[in-house]
Parts: sequence; C-alpha cells; structure tokens
Amino acid sequence: MNWQLQLENEVLTDLGKYIKALRKNAGMNQTQLAERVGVSRVNISEIERGSNTSISTLLRILKVFNKLDALEEILQVPLISPKQLFEQENKKRKS
Repeated sequence: MNWQLQLENEVLTDLGKYIKALRKNAGMNQTQLAERVGVSRVNISEIERGSNTSISTLLRILKVFNKLDALEEILQVPLISPKQLFEQENKKRKS
C-alpha cells in the first residue's frame, strides 16, 4: 500500500480496520481490549472507526497484540542533527 498517497483520515481508517481485525482474530471484544489497554470501550470503538488516538494508546494496543516489532523500521532511522542537516544542504548547494 502506498501510504504517501493517502490522506491522514484514510490512514487512520485503515489503521482502525487493522486494529479491529487484530482484535477479532484474537477473539476479543472491544471491552476486553479496552480493559487490557487501559481505555474505555468507546475509545476502542472510535479508534476502530478511524478516529485519532494518542501514540501512547496505539503503542499499548500494539503491545497487546505483540505487534511492537512493526515499529522497528521507524525506530532504526538514524536521526540527523540540525547541524548535520545544514551541512548536507550546504554541500548540495555547492555541488
């Protein structure tokens, strides 16, 4: 799937569908997931419908389903300091 071409609300909707599928495949209802995550059932329902949620809640949901490894690529991206970024841009301009 090309995430770059999707609008934010489309990504949230797809993420909600993914979470719902994980929950159903685990044989859980919304209340059970909510209890394990530490949020309300209504909050889980909203997330599954594509409403915005906090990163913290998303991490707790992924943890319940043992899916934190999905973040591995994001977390391994080397961070570039502002100074390094400035130096890279200067090199490009001089080239």
